[in-house]
Amino acid sequence: MYTFQTIAALEAGTPSGYAVGYANSQNPADIPADFHVRVYSLYGQDQWRVNDRFTVTAGVRADIPSLPDHPSQNDTLTNALAAAGLPGIRTDVVPKTRVLLSPRVGFNFDATGDQRNQFRGSLGVYTGPPPYILLGNAYANTGLGLVRLSCTAAGTVPAFTVDVTALPKACVGSPVPGPGQAGTVGVNLTDANFKYPQYFGVSAGFDRQLPYNTVLTVEGMYRKAINGVLIRDLNIRGPRLLAGQPYTDRDGRVLYADTIASNGNVTNNNQRWITQLRGVQFTEGMIQVTNQSKDFNYSLSGQLSRRFSDRFEATVAYTYTKSEDVQSLTSDRAISNWRNGRQLSDAHEDLQTSPSVFSRPGRFLAYGTYSLPWKGVSTDLTVYYERSSGVPISYVASGDLNGDLYNGNDLLYIPRDATDPNEIRIGTGVDGAFVQNVVAAQAFNRFIDAQPCLAEQRGHIMKRDSCRSPAQDRLDLSIRQSIPQFRGHQLAVQLDFFNFLNFLNKDWGQIRLPTLSPTFPDQRALIQTGRNAANTAPLNDPTSIPTFTFDNRLYDATTGAAKPFDGRISSVYQIQLTLRYSF
Repeated sequence: MYTFQTIAALEAGTPSGYAVGYANSQNPADIPADFHVRVYSLYGQDQWRVNDRFTVTAGVRADIPSLPDHPSQNDTLTNALAAAGLPGIRTDVVPKTRVLLSPRVGFNFDATGDQRNQFRGSLGVYTGPPPYILLGNAYANTGLGLVRLSCTAAGTVPAFTVDVTALPKACVGSPVPGPGQAGTVGVNLTDANFKYPQYFGVSAGFDRQLPYNTVLTVEGMYRKAINGVLIRDLNIRGPRLLAGQPYTDRDGRVLYADTIASNGNVTNNNQRWITQLRGVQFTEGMIQVTNQSKDFNYSLSGQLSRRFSDRFEATVAYTYTKSEDVQSLTSDRAISNWRNGRQLSDAHEDLQTSPSVFSRPGRFLAYGTYSLPWKGVSTDLTVYYERSSGVPISYVASGDLNGDLYNGNDLLYIPRDATDPNEIRIGTGVDGAFVQNVVAAQAFNRFIDAQPCLAEQRGHIMKRDSCRSPAQDRLDLSIRQSIPQFRGHQLAVQLDFFNFLNFLNKDWGQIRLPTLSPTFPDQRALIQTGRNAANTAPLNDPTSIPTFTFDNRLYDATTGAAKPFDGRISSVYQIQLTLRYSF
């Protein structure tokens, strides 16, 4: 893949960057991940009827997962890491084969003996499979099969070519490696002690038969990770240290960079175990799948269901959920989860939980079905309404503020006053050449004020996923019509309207999502263009401050009004017609 800074550069065939992936053996058949999975499971259960009202069910499940195939071993990497002070790292490691036990117990208590008041509950350990594709990354990316090359420095970008059979395999100034001799920008690993996901769960519920054919249900659930999944970069030694303590910038952000240049470019050599492998810059590191046990969630639900007559029934329900995790796994690539699953300002090894990208604290449901009183045929009308909390979002910078060599996962500092250049600089230039963009700075103030989640964090680095898009409303309508049977043959027609409000009026049923990336939690509101030099100590000196531009898609250029939620994916109506034939 070639990158070009401008259309004119593309027309001239002068790329500014080049990246390619190819088989180190130069045999494309060596690229795919080819591995097998074995899981043996055994489950035993017994039920004890204590009396006519109280029943206890207990059981235990045993799972024995194993990966019989091993990835290739990259001795060059292992030896380079041992020489750097990190021995014992191998690419051919697979998780140990072990027995995972999942005991559980549940009960049901009919309090009044007439099934009108029932209590139920359970607790236990639950085991599930991991996303196997994340483990499969380690088979394809050992540095011996698929290798990747990246050339971005001035004078190293190869000449542009459209001949896919002759794509360059080395940057300018470097020799072309022979089969099996290429370096790579990064590898994937699996922790030998990795365990399949397990969590502890407890639940309790109550069902009560009320008058008028109404049923009340109340339920609570809690889950806590025992073996959660964590993706980390094992090539990171840790943050930069000063007098034995993590080095921070003026806002309190933990730093990994040795230096950050005036144009924002990062140098990070001392906080990584190795910086290159066989002459290729090792910028993507060693992405390892391992475990953590911090994630948790709980929910409380209430529901009322009533059958008004033989033709009409309805249900209303509300659920409150709190869900926090260390890292939200949103991708099938381990490195993407490391980069984008966790936005932070603390150290990578500081595994703090915060709202999960999948969390929706509030959800209200109301639905019902009415059957029209016709003879011979049936016509059912179903209405479904849902109101749920918006999606979690984090505002980050486009730029590497903490120097961990990834642009786009560093949470923003929310200024008390965006027009104060001593606190934040929105404009152009650095040091004495800085010129403030007053309009953009004022617009950023309005942008903060328009979202209470940001306004209440002025003077601090925002917390991960602490903002949300507006609540989402959905109204669906379904009409089902049966046709009289003929000699055992039956036809039924169903017409579904999804987002029926938008069908009635184009301005209704709008789901407001983040402007910059409607389907992604990271919102890169500020773009780092440079950084002031420090007078005394680099980076955390009060005079060392980044220069940003404020993305102009987030405000109206004329009025300066904030536009945080102009994304409109899924805001159109859909109509579906279904014909069902049974005999």
